[in-house]
Amino acid sequence: MQCEFPSDFDPEIETSMQECTRDECTCHLDKEKPQTENEKIMRQFNTGATRDTDLDKLDYDGFLSPLVIKRYAEYLNKHRRQADGKLRDSDNWQQGIPLRVYMKSLWRHFMDMWSYHRDEKKIKPELTEEAICAVIFNASGYLHELLKVRSSPQKPQPETIPEDHRNNMHIGPPIYNPDEYWANDCS
Repeated sequence: MQCEFPSDFDPEIETSMQECTRDECTCHLDKEKPQTENEKIMRQFNTGATRDTDLDKLDYDGFLSPLVIKRYAEYLNKHRRQADGKLRDSDNWQQGIPLRVYMKSLWRHFMDMWSYHRDEKKIKPELTEEAICAVIFNASGYLHELLKVRSSPQKPQPETIPEDHRNNMHIGPPIYNPDEYWANDCS
């Protein structure tokens, strides 16, 4: 549970130590030792243990749904069987799939999802779930390829980069500006 101060609380005006009490902890704002915003607030649990806050930390438990992750994993597992009958590794897709392949597949599955949504007579939970999982897969794969480009000190494989961006790639520290990346694609 996150401890929060009232929205009108101003640490520059208020006294040097303020408290908010919740069921599991008391938060203290210490103006005397601020290094960063997060270090100003400490949690003290009923047990006596102390921790900094989680105000600026990623909250995977809150951001993600176990129901969705489980259903998505079931979808991925179902589609591991290749046309030749062999079972591909679960992380096979991370070896790299061209962005254009992800985009074409994303559109096909989005159109399925949209048509199920638009025509209530067509809505069958299992088909709708399959379409949604396929959308998630293609969007995740596309994002994965973009993040590989951003985090790689080497030039990525040309087939994963849109043709009009291949000459703009560089070797060295990653530079990523989403506005530049999409400038030629959004008209």
